[in-house]
Amino acid sequence: MQFRKKPSEYQFALGAVIAGTALMLALIIRVLEESFSCTPVPGVLKCYDAPPMAYEVLFVIAAIALCHSLYRYYRDFHRGEYQQRCARRGY
Repeated sequence: MQFRKKPSEYQFALGAVIAGTALMLALIIRVLEESFSCTPVPGVLKCYDAPPMAYEVLFVIAAIALCHSLYRYYRDFHRGEYQQRCARRGY
């Protein structure tokens, strides 16, 4: 008999993890911009400029990942795809 692993019921949360990671990366970029701002003394610290459109790209990634996570939750638990996967594997 082949060992079959039960499908994860938290598969929908992957999109939320990706969204959280993108938002944390945006926060880190913001903190770097604030902490390494230009000082009046030349040569002490260099200015840190975020790449163009960095925030917009990260927020779009977070929004798409969160929408995917919500849709995956809907498919798994409201339409019953998680129960179908469990039934196919014998659980």
